[in-house]
Amino acid sequence: MQDHQGNNPTPSKGGVRQQEQLTVSEGRFRNLLEQANDLIQSADASGRFVYVNPAWQALLGYSAEEARKLTFEQIIAPEYLELCRQVYERLKRGEVVSTVETVFVGKDRQRIIVEGNVSGQFNKGVFVATWGIFRNVTERKKTEEMLRLRTQELERMNALMVGREQQMVEMKRKYGIQTSGGVTIPVVLRQFEQVMVGTVMSSPVVTINEDESLLVAARMMAEKAVGALVVVTARGRLGIITERDFLTQTAKGLKKADKISVKSVMSSPVITVSPETTIDQASHLLKEMHIRRLPVVNQGQLVGIVTQTTLILALREQVITALKRNMEELKRMNTLMVGRELMMVKLKRRLQEQPTAQTKGLYGGG
Repeated sequence: MQDHQGNNPTPSKGGVRQQEQLTVSEGRFRNLLEQANDLIQSADASGRFVYVNPAWQALLGYSAEEARKLTFEQIIAPEYLELCRQVYERLKRGEVVSTVETVFVGKDRQRIIVEGNVSGQFNKGVFVATWGIFRNVTERKKTEEMLRLRTQELERMNALMVGREQQMVEMKRKYGIQTSGGVTIPVVLRQFEQVMVGTVMSSPVVTINEDESLLVAARMMAEKAVGALVVVTARGRLGIITERDFLTQTAKGLKKADKISVKSVMSSPVITVSPETTIDQASHLLKEMHIRRLPVVNQGQLVGIVTQTTLILALREQVITALKRNMEELKRMNTLMVGRELMMVKLKRRLQEQPTAQTKGLYGGG
């Protein structure tokens, strides 16, 4: 627009200041994306990447320039390709896809298991891009698989020990021998179910006031290297803001992050547990509610937080400990069994060597 002399009018001081603030806000928010530990990516309507953050580049081995020549289909493992295409179509229709688990294939053909959230970006109702934020869960999945195999091993060993005990009972019945005491089979398969959340939770918790801006929250997450912040409201209630909430806002645009309050995007009320909740109960709750974090509250006070990864690692340690104990008990029982079997052989030999009449006398024969 020009003035009556044909010159472009000078913007007002207020307009210049507002534009400068928006530019600074957008720059800060983009810096947070660049510094994030999670893998952040954006693809246009055709599926071609338009943005990948440094963490994404470092893990997959592609530079930003190389990534812009790729479509999302070119980094997906073949067995997950159809699933990801379906997710992409759902995003184009405006549907919300809360959690995605897939396998990325890096430039070196290394398979990387990831899970995260994706959302569609629209401009005046037209689908223009997707935004995704993913976390590398390869090690966690390996731990879960190890946990499954160790649990199977515990079950096998427990069955073997029970079989040994039954064999001992049968030998006692067969030879009519009474022994003092007995062998106790430790039931180790459920030991880890008794571990309390209070022993594995993270504390203190990184919290934020509900009136703070989204920009402040993002900066805190980056500085503390956490994926979520617990929000403390004016009424003492708890809320939570996660990387998924940032993804949703990113899809809407990077501007005005310093004007959006935490209160407007947080999830509240939140599901909580007590320190006395077992890690087995907490794990089932996370799975049932499709969430990844549980604040821990004791007598109305926030005392910690547990995550899906924390519980998996705790379960792993408990299973490893139980497996070691079970192996030691199995060795002890095996030694005991060998000793008793030798005793049975010696006793049987002695009985066979005794005269018939004396043997009958021993058993009350006429």
